Amino acid sequence: MMRYRHSYRWSCVAVLAASGALAAPRVYYTDLDSGPNSGGEKNAGAYVTIYGSGFGSVQGSSSVTVGAGRAAAYPIWTDSKIAIQLGPDASTGDIIVTTKDGASNPVPFTVRPGKIYFVASNGKDGHDGSFASPWRTVLKARDSLKPGDIAYLRNGVNQAADDGQGWKTCLLIGANSGTQDRPKSLVAYPGESATLGNVNGTAAGGCDAGIRTRNQGENYWTIAGLKIRGGTEAFNLFGVTGWRLVGNDMSCPNGNGQSACLDTARASNLHIYGNNIHDVATNLDPSKVTALYHGVYLSTDTNHVWFGWNTIANVQGGRGMQVHSSPIQGGGAADPTGHDQYDLHIHDNVIHDTQCDGIILSTVDPSKGPVEIYNNVIYNAGKGPNNLEGSGSWSCINAQAYTNSGPPGSGPIEIYNNTLYACGSFANPPYSDSSAGLMWIAAKNPNKYVHLRRNIIETSGSVPYLRIHDVPANECPDSDKCAGVRGSDNLFYGNGAAPRNPNLKASLSCDPHFVNAAAADFRIPQNGPARNTGAFACASEKQH
Repeated sequence: MMRYRHSYRWSCVAVLAASGALAAPRVYYTDLDSGPNSGGEKNAGAYVTIYGSGFGSVQGSSSVTVGAGRAAAYPIWTDSKIAIQLGPDASTGDIIVTTKDGASNPVPFTVRPGKIYFVASNGKDGHDGSFASPWRTVLKARDSLKPGDIAYLRNGVNQAADDGQGWKTCLLIGANSGTQDRPKSLVAYPGESATLGNVNGTAAGGCDAGIRTRNQGENYWTIAGLKIRGGTEAFNLFGVTGWRLVGNDMSCPNGNGQSACLDTARASNLHIYGNNIHDVATNLDPSKVTALYHGVYLSTDTNHVWFGWNTIANVQGGRGMQVHSSPIQGGGAADPTGHDQYDLHIHDNVIHDTQCDGIILSTVDPSKGPVEIYNNVIYNAGKGPNNLEGSGSWSCINAQAYTNSGPPGSGPIEIYNNTLYACGSFANPPYSDSSAGLMWIAAKNPNKYVHLRRNIIETSGSVPYLRIHDVPANECPDSDKCAGVRGSDNLFYGNGAAPRNPNLKASLSCDPHFVNAAAADFRIPQNGPARNTGAFACASEKQH
């Protein structure tokens, strides 16, 4: 996955790798951020999977420490993924990976009480759920876990039928919460594969949703390392807080409707890391899929979200990822909804091959909390063809200043260190001015703006780098000079000179010389024009 990253902090990694020098290991995230150091298999505590880079292809003399002590076991060790078992020496503190090239950055972990259970295809629900006597079904685990407990799902475990709770769902999490310091967890056993959900909807003998919550209150769950399938939604999370979705494989090839393969509403404090969300509505005729169906949809009043290191690929209908808040029918004055969203961190993702935009931000308010898109690689987004409504827009990123409920909001949408490549290629969009590398729709709100820094935007043919819509006449009669788009040190290539907007400082127009863009390798070579200098350097090419 990391081979896609061009961004300036990543280009240094690419250069060092090319020259033979090695960098210290880097930890990005872990599946669990807390767990017991006893119980479970061999009484050695929880398994924790660590994701990052530079770990080395074999363990050798390398090690992992958790707080004061070394991990007890290492069932998986690759250059980008390590699975450890905590063991009795682990304590609350930092997870650190140490190799011959040095020590990694610290990632905090809490050792705390909790029981550990196992689910296996040869188990029985009458067993005690231990490693030696596992349960058979995920439903037994769901109904048995207490706050702080973890269930590891073994190879071949499969919950692919409606769970009978009346919600057209394979696994309903209803009135069944962990706590902030002791979440409940369903996790794949290291190196093994388990599946929740079904690509066929309820009417076809499967489930409309793989996992969903019923109402508000199903909080603090971790779902990690699993295959999640849905007739429409792999996940439907409504009204929850504190969920952690890590390293799952999600797909909804038969999905359609006003939703997404990963759909949230009125949710908060979500950590969504390292998931592969792919093949969304791809079994359907693209002209029959609604523009309202997406890969990921952070919908109504979803705030405080960290969405990083994910892949979103092969999405038909609408966008790879949409952020949009609209009033929920029946909310009423006592329960208003549809406010602008905030505290959103969308970073280090790869998004590609979508029918409409790669990412669209429609209703956000940076004055309430940061809204930022950074270190992403987005390519081949906005490919078309027409969806069911013949509607949409076709770009890598489409940022907007609309508001549905509440104050209109203000402040910068930060967009930085992204690679945006070959987007908006739909040859015959149903209306003009709807394709671009990056699009800004001002919605007659001069108090919101996009702040572009150190991005690479490469387009081809007649697709513009930037397209600006709905600019107040009193703000800037010439949209090329619109103050709604600001920033510095961006590189533009493929469709002529860089934009002349004076609010974009030190723009560059030159070939970034990706290692192999056709193979989705967007690394910058050591002698390329965009180096790890904090700004671009285009030798012998004019800056604007």
